[in-house]
Amino acid sequence: MRFGERLLALGLIGPEVLAEARQAQQLQGGRLGTTLVQMGVLNLDVLARALGEHLGVPVAEDVHFEDSHSSVLTRLSADLAERCAAVPLYEADAGLVVAMMDPRDPRLVTEVARAVGGPIQPCVAPELRVHYWLEKHYFIPRPNFYLRSDPGDTAPGAPERRVIVAAPAPLPGEPARLGRIAMIKRAVPGPLSAARAAEVPADDLGLDITIDARRRSAEAERALQLIERAGASSVLATALCEYLHARVECGALFQVRDQVVIGWRAAHERDAKVVATLAVPLELPTAFRAVCESAMTYRGQPPEAGRAWHRRLCELMGRAAPRDLVLVPVLAAERVLAVIYAHMEGDDAVPLQVVSDLEALAEAVAKRVSMSARTDGE
Repeated sequence: MRFGERLLALGLIGPEVLAEARQAQQLQGGRLGTTLVQMGVLNLDVLARALGEHLGVPVAEDVHFEDSHSSVLTRLSADLAERCAAVPLYEADAGLVVAMMDPRDPRLVTEVARAVGGPIQPCVAPELRVHYWLEKHYFIPRPNFYLRSDPGDTAPGAPERRVIVAAPAPLPGEPARLGRIAMIKRAVPGPLSAARAAEVPADDLGLDITIDARRRSAEAERALQLIERAGASSVLATALCEYLHARVECGALFQVRDQVVIGWRAAHERDAKVVATLAVPLELPTAFRAVCESAMTYRGQPPEAGRAWHRRLCELMGRAAPRDLVLVPVLAAERVLAVIYAHMEGDDAVPLQVVSDLEALAEAVAKRVSMSARTDGE
């Protein structure tokens, strides 16, 4: 029985939630239990007990990690703890009790036992909990994937994370507005006639949006081909970033987890290190919040109440605040899993062809994720 089926049998989730979680997992990576915790469906202790029942091993809960002693922790090196995803907890009659993500893997159990010089008693813990305590005890930083909604949950001594938590003075400028963007795509049967083009309003930036929405740039066609063949979320991210690198001056991918938008991949090398450590809470009045709440493409200046937050974001990336930015959601079951971010430098606007391309790419990613989730669930 697979773990998702176990959760169904235990009555902890329903089929619809399982299907949604599997789609999110395809795009965001990680384990099914982690996805369900990030969705707010399960808490860590419930997940831990379900894992214990599924694997038939003892469970390590938070209290066991809290009581672990430094003399026990030093018996396992940081490198080995990270490689085996293992945290020593306490000594018992049967040997050293060690929390592991994979306590049924004989190779990992043997490697840990050899390192500590004696028998061990492996128990299971969810990956979110293991990564948290690896960071706290061994200063092994968690990827943003494993961050929770509390920006202060980074362990003492670990590298600082760039969480947008304080806003400088507001930006001057015109009120923000949601642009009328690319909503004509795929509804356009062919190239627009001159008469039909005259009926289509210009967008909020005074740009002509009368494009043939079926046309794709060469870069978009290449990205679509990559997405169709993709077998992993990293390939999907690569396809999107290659397109962004070719067509915009600043582009990045963000994942949406547990009411936080976290940096995933940057399209340009200069932004990579910063994007990988960014976290933007959705409680802030940013364009990220607008796109997540509406599940629609956002184009234009940031919301007026959130312009200072966006300026801070650009400062962290070493870039000037743009006049025009575009955020396109990647959806699964009407839930935003990821956000594609793009802007041009200075006063330049993001071309409408780019907006249309990004929406097509987001839709292709969503379809690919849905297909992979159905295949994995069979």
